[in-house]
Amino acid sequence: MGLNSLVLDAVLTEVGALRRTPANVPVQEFRVAHESRLIEAGLEREVRCELSAVVVGDSALSAQELRPGKQ
Repeated sequence: MGLNSLVLDAVLTEVGALRRTPANVPVQEFRVAHESRLIEAGLEREVRCELSAVVVGDSALSAQELRPGKQ
């Protein structure tokens, strides 16, 4: 079975503090935002979305280096 993946062109808007679960597993929360324009049915449309994300384990330790504004 393959892995699912998603590629999103977004900007980091918030980074939470690194925390740990009761089992001492690192957890990092953050938010990203995307804005773009596209032509659909002959009309220009604005696309915006904001997503919350959580990384756990070694990935959370790597995410500590992330700063808002980074793409």
